[in-house]
Amino acid sequence: WPTSPDDFDKLLETKVFTNGSDRDAVKALYRRMSQQQLGSVKLLDFDGMVPPNLADAQRLGRCLQLCSNLESLWLNRLELRGDTFRAMVAELDAHSLPKLKTLVLKENSIGNEGVRALVRLSLDSVTRLSLVSNSIDDVGMQSLAAAIAAGKLPAVTAVGLEGLSLGDNPGDRA
Repeated sequence: WPTSPDDFDKLLETKVFTNGSDRDAVKALYRRMSQQQLGSVKLLDFDGMVPPNLADAQRLGRCLQLCSNLESLWLNRLELRGDTFRAMVAELDAHSLPKLKTLVLKENSIGNEGVRALVRLSLDSVTRLSLVSNSIDDVGMQSLAAAIAAGKLPAVTAVGLEGLSLGDNPGDRA
């Protein structure tokens, strides 16, 4: 999983350099490279990667902070749970992902907890949101609907909801 410049700085503090002054030069080079590369990326697709643990999700969130031109983020089939998704989202601030148009979270398990975390973000430019095949039920959809009614996701034109347990009442099943 990606490592943000701040996380890289912490990692380098655990390493031994022949010349201690090299540490700061390596940190500066990594920070500059990360800001340039992540700041210019338009598409990130993590489809099917090894599932992130909480620390991985937090590092990813810190990297996403640098993605000021990101238009499309694919986080499908990562086995994301509500807690890992929430950990990632918690690292983002109000100015994160200002150009994001497509957010795909297909085939995860973010659940209602993940939906609550998602709707706290400022996703004003998102037009397409996919929550397909997540463990989200009516409670999560109520959170999403309330957020949309309150003016969150103002540009959204398509929301993928296939494979969710919406309107299920176990007592109605034969």
